[in-house]
Amino acid sequence: MTGKPESFQPDPRMKKLYFTYLSLPAIVILLFLVLPLSYFVGFYLFLLWIYIPLLVLFAGIAVWIPKFYSSLSYSLAESHLAVEEGVIFKKQKRIPLKQITNAEVRRGPFKRRYGIANINIQTAGRSQAYGSEAVLRALQAYDEIDKEITRRIEKLETRRMEAKEEVGQKLPQEAILQELRDMKKILTEIAESL
Repeated sequence: MTGKPESFQPDPRMKKLYFTYLSLPAIVILLFLVLPLSYFVGFYLFLLWIYIPLLVLFAGIAVWIPKFYSSLSYSLAESHLAVEEGVIFKKQKRIPLKQITNAEVRRGPFKRRYGIANINIQTAGRSQAYGSEAVLRALQAYDEIDKEITRRIEKLETRRMEAKEEVGQKLPQEAILQELRDMKKILTEIAESL
């Protein structure tokens, strides 16, 4: 990865992974709910009230999976990480790299099987209470992306430290705060003299 903003998407195997996630509950529901209940309730009543709604639900999810995959995109710039997602409700997040405290790679057994992983992005303040700030889903080059995020964060920190040394060990915010304190002191002296 170079210094310019780089865009990337999840690996196409994400769709297979999500279809695997969908098929597991479908098999369990078929074996332990549909077949036993159809014997006791009656086939036609069961077909009308349970089987058809379940079929519609699973079909809707099967249509949603490719649309969700297409909605995901990520962009890594020198100063921020941009995440876009959402089929019905679109979400766009722009996370400054200076706020990222941790990038955690997560790979469950199914993701390992497909050779992909998620990167959970955590920031100061928000991540502990609400989970990850963002999730980069189903990445094949997860190790390379994780290292690039870390490299860019370290580069920003190095620049910040160099700027601090140039200002005489004061960050620009600290210098402004000191100036405001001096102005307050002068104004207080003027008010007392009146």
